Amino acid sequence: MRSLSILSLLLLVGCAGAPPPQPAGLPGFVVEALQAPTARKAKLYVAADGTISKAVAYVDRAAIPDWVHTMADEQLGAGDDAEYEIEQYADGTQTYEVTRTVNGLKAELSVTVDRALRYTERALADDAVPEPIKTAIGGLSGMQISRIEHKKGPAIDHFEVVAMQGETELRMVFAPDGKPLGTARRIPAVIQLDRP
Repeated sequence: MRSLSILSLLLLVGCAGAPPPQPAGLPGFVVEALQAPTARKAKLYVAADGTISKAVAYVDRAAIPDWVHTMADEQLGAGDDAEYEIEQYADGTQTYEVTRTVNGLKAELSVTVDRALRYTERALADDAVPEPIKTAIGGLSGMQISRIEHKKGPAIDHFEVVAMQGETELRMVFAPDGKPLGTARRIPAVIQLDRP
């Protein structure tokens, strides 16, 4: 029997006083990706109520179908690939992701397994950050901004600000008008995968 022991969580969304999450199994799609020799690492996204909102397996290029690489070329442009992911969201949506550097900036493509675009995400140069986002982050204190990314797709349009607050990485999400949509805190973790 396949099992995954979660020793700690990689991402916690919500306040620190939230009750601890209850044990939950990972989707078979992700467990299968983690069992493959192409698996490199895993990441879990946990909602404030303790449910797993997204499970991710980082894999080698060979684990991603060729058509995804073709879509990445079309949607992102040519660049140096950095990471490949196989994901499943809480609603059952399964995706492939390619992250690469294009013109010196991080770019990412997310597509569903049935070849539908979920979103593209691009890191922004300082002079490309829209004024409402500049205004929104201008009031943040005690944080070192690492990068700002624009995530856009058929049902997605927001900006993610990645910042360090001391030793803690935060991801803050803003609507295009600068309205805050949420904050997540990244927590390092270890995931142990038992082989069948």
